Amino acid sequence: MNYITGIGGFMFRSMNPEGLKKWYTEVLGVEIQEMVWQQQSGPTVFEPQPNDSDYFPAGKQWMLNFRVSDLKSLITELQAKGVEVIEKDEWNSMPEVGTFARVHDPEGNPIELWQPAS
Repeated sequence: MNYITGIGGFMFRSMNPEGLKKWYTEVLGVEIQEMVWQQQSGPTVFEPQPNDSDYFPAGKQWMLNFRVSDLKSLITELQAKGVEVIEKDEWNSMPEVGTFARVHDPEGNPIELWQPAS
């Protein structure tokens, strides 16, 4: 019974939906056209975390993870746009998985940036 083929959408509440959509488009390059983002295929991690996990802020119920093709260049571009980028050694302790960094959108939602290992 394999009816599910992938994530069909990610909907979440926002205090300023149009402004936040604009931020994701202009800052992260998520090209949203008529509510749809045509993304590249690839792996998607689906992993519920324990309620007391410190993997992302306790006050948030979710963290969005974006696959990226060139994390170093993206970090440079984000910092040039004034976006704080967080990097920690422990996030990058498994080179076979890839490299990670984090940012937060204007409403404080955590966003993990992941460059899978090649």
